[in-house]
Amino acid sequence: MLGIFIAMGAALAWGADAVVARVALQRLNVREGTLISLITSILFVVALTLVFDFKNLLSISPWSIFWFALVGVFTFPMGRFFNYLSISRIGVSRATPIISIAPFFSMVMAVIFLQENLTPPIFIGTASILTGLFLIITGRKAQ
Repeated sequence: MLGIFIAMGAALAWGADAVVARVALQRLNVREGTLISLITSILFVVALTLVFDFKNLLSISPWSIFWFALVGVFTFPMGRFFNYLSISRIGVSRATPIISIAPFFSMVMAVIFLQENLTPPIFIGTASILTGLFLIITGRKAQ
């Protein structure tokens, strides 16, 4: 149950991020916003890690560093840049649900690369996500 609350906290943080980013992007461009956001994130995570987990830093394997470095390339520079760019072009209310199809891509990659099972609930949930995406993309923009 704790994991569900943590996931909801992450969703709340990402939702607030989109709204705050939209306000900030009215005053600066996407590249500058992404850079400021990344620097702030790095400083915050470094401080948290040094305070709460310094001892574990010394035992991280090179293989783990490689995989999380790859994650870092996809999520922060690329993901955040495209996130902010879409918010600046089509607004929070349209961009955020489109960005939220990430579970579809995760599911496809997990089935292909990790041989995870595609169960009926996962299939139905994924179909629901894609249906929502279709409605957002084909729907008329509010005036």
